[in-house]
Amino acid sequence: MWPARTLPIVAKFVFAPLLVLFTLLLSNFFNQQVYAQTADLLITNVALFDGQDIRYTVDVSVSDGQIAQILEHPSGIEAKQQVDGSEQLLIPGLVNAHVHAWFPDHLKEAARSGVLSMLDMHGSVFSLELLRKLRDSTQYATYYGAGGGMTVPEGHGTQFGMPTPVVNRNTSPTEFVNERAEEGVDYIKILREPSMATLTEAQIREGVAAAHELDLLAVAHVSRVEDASMLARSGIDGLVHIWYDQSITEERLDSLVEADIFVVPTCLTNMLFYDYAYREDLPRAYMDSTQLLREIGRLHQAGIPILAGTDPPNLGINYGSDLYRELELLVMAGLTPVEAIRAATGVISDAFGLEDAGYLGPGKYADMILLPVAVLEDISLIREPEYIWKRGISIKTR
Repeated sequence: MWPARTLPIVAKFVFAPLLVLFTLLLSNFFNQQVYAQTADLLITNVALFDGQDIRYTVDVSVSDGQIAQILEHPSGIEAKQQVDGSEQLLIPGLVNAHVHAWFPDHLKEAARSGVLSMLDMHGSVFSLELLRKLRDSTQYATYYGAGGGMTVPEGHGTQFGMPTPVVNRNTSPTEFVNERAEEGVDYIKILREPSMATLTEAQIREGVAAAHELDLLAVAHVSRVEDASMLARSGIDGLVHIWYDQSITEERLDSLVEADIFVVPTCLTNMLFYDYAYREDLPRAYMDSTQLLREIGRLHQAGIPILAGTDPPNLGINYGSDLYRELELLVMAGLTPVEAIRAATGVISDAFGLEDAGYLGPGKYADMILLPVAVLEDISLIREPEYIWKRGISIKTR
């Protein structure tokens, strides 16, 4: 037993060094445990676009369908399957922000092209119930839906030969929204199409307010620039088309910026529509493709979030690879390749509050695409995925 007066000296020269040594050994032990763990999948030496930013030369490990870790290369992790990511870019699964899907095969077609999430913008309660059940399947895209869009008798959305809920003398906009919420929709779609019977501004305002009261986003179909301004005034969260009648004025553009809305321009849809309109010699003027691209570029330069969506199956657009065409058109409109990829990943996730799509990071689902890293300079390489994974399971290998 040491005398009391010697205890401080003993603590300083004996116990303190032992404590430091023990701490270092314990730290080294836990580090070894981290770096020696086994993952289900390891992608090594890869560039990573996480939905917002790019990191170079990392290792990404996947366990139980989720991203486990993102570590500097070499990480020393062992894995059941290992993929060399040299000269490759790992990105989140693509999201299509405007589709109309009816059957499981539509979701399967999307997934095989790396479109691993789809936002339906007008469908049926039958499709909503059926397709949402496939969310966790590794062979089908994850489905989000609006159910039936808000419209009026003989309005846009009623012409497809299926039962469609409407706002009428018996159903107010608030009641319509509440019914869709009871069906479990993810957001509310509002259809303003003046070429047919259509909703009034007052009805739209009521519908938007009812959606927001339930913490649901409200997005809108639009075809005319005048209606875009009206919808912005109504409190709408986003437009899921771009107008096609004429270019927007600077004053109206400023009003869209102030309204803090996003736009899904469905560029490919509009271009195909222009071809149809001019071919059929329809009796009104439309912007042409050059004007359309310039219009999208103006929105982007003004800071309005641009989201990628294609509106299949309209005009023969498919559920999968045609989203690549949309991204190429966005680049032609003035977005950089990484901004175009962001428009189909993180920007959509942010706009719609999607927790399970658009981003890659620890704890996120391993819904991923491996591409040539040169896609950051040439967006056409989006067409050449090396691997597509959903929940860490390979859907397609080149």
